[in-house]
Amino acid sequence: MSWLFPTLWWYVATLIATIACLPLTLFLFRRAMGQGAAFARPIAMLLTIWPVWMISSVLGFTGSWSSILLWAFLLATGIVGWIQVSRRKLFYIENLYHFVVAELVFLAVFIAALWFRGYGPQAADTEKPGELMMLSCAM
Repeated sequence: MSWLFPTLWWYVATLIATIACLPLTLFLFRRAMGQGAAFARPIAMLLTIWPVWMISSVLGFTGSWSSILLWAFLLATGIVGWIQVSRRKLFYIENLYHFVVAELVFLAVFIAALWFRGYGPQAADTEKPGELMMLSCAM
């Protein structure tokens, strides 16, 4: 069960990033049905991981500095975004259903991928070390 805590931590961290970047999704997709609920998580990952990776690689931050930079960026994005949403009245409670459904679909696909991955967890094939390197770069 050594995989359970890191998996839950990854899911919670991406959920926090999704909630922090939700205002931008609401703004970009304000005229779309459901206000772009399915795009909330990809936009959150793009807007949080890419700037932190770029700043870390240019300035040479490693280890805990990257984590501090990531959480600071998420906090700033969330505060500024939710202030803008409350001022512009972009969030409607009836559209919350779309975000919950999109999150449940993601969770179902995530659990299915995790279950499927459990059939071959060893890092022996040529593709798995590459996957592990890419995952360790993203964390």
